[in-house]
Amino acid sequence: MVHLISVATTIMAIAAVASQAAPVQQQNGTEIAGPGGQHNGTEHGFHHGGHHRGGHHYGQHRSEHSGKNASSHGHHGHGDRSPSSVPVPTPSSSSENDSSSSGSSSSSSLLAETQSASPSSSSTASASSSGASSSSSTSSQNDAALQLHNKYRAQHSADPLTWSSELAQYAQKWADGCVFEHSKGDYGENLAQGYDSVDSAITAWYDEYKDYDYSNPGFTEGTGHFTQVVWKGTKQLGCALSDCSGKPLYVCEYSPAGNIVSGNEFEENVSEN
Repeated sequence: MVHLISVATTIMAIAAVASQAAPVQQQNGTEIAGPGGQHNGTEHGFHHGGHHRGGHHYGQHRSEHSGKNASSHGHHGHGDRSPSSVPVPTPSSSSENDSSSSGSSSSSSLLAETQSASPSSSSTASASSSGASSSSSTSSQNDAALQLHNKYRAQHSADPLTWSSELAQYAQKWADGCVFEHSKGDYGENLAQGYDSVDSAITAWYDEYKDYDYSNPGFTEGTGHFTQVVWKGTKQLGCALSDCSGKPLYVCEYSPAGNIVSGNEFEENVSEN
């Protein structure tokens, strides 16, 4: 089973919003859960990635795809918080149940969501306490993730990212929880599950560029993974991989987070070439 998750999270002192399922549509032979809508600073429904208002990310989105592979983009948090200052949340028992039950399905799914509240003090425990995981990130995989991100970014006039060990550590702790949902941290976050390589997961995120409308720049549910990957304002990257009982979970964290819905942020941060 293949899962792809991407999250865009930013901390904002507003109540977290719930996500709800949307109708399934057919697209190129792949089932895709229909997008949700945004209402008064709150997003619900299902879509990839997240967005920020006034430099903050808020709302919650999810998308689910059925097909050979699935991918998702990440969440964002405050771009001004250092990676080392952010606690790593612990997956809830209900999240574990959702993740394990989804693993029994033969279809692939794509999940993307955004959080609106910062991790609570009770969420500082390591995510590695849940799920069956085996950390397997290697330096070569890390190099591959960074190089591929920078290859794609160069095609959109975005400066290369630098590797952050702090972000990678955060990503590893979350990946080791083997929970297919976002960590609700302070960074941009992309997740993918079931791909056979780091490169294929990152490429799935990037391939959303085909649907991005440069004549009408902004956040959409179908392009949030792509826009986070090439977001010019993002400077650091940290990724991790966990085996998760034979269903590899890839997690990438981005700082500062992208997908900021304010002013001309998309026009300034996402270039066609």
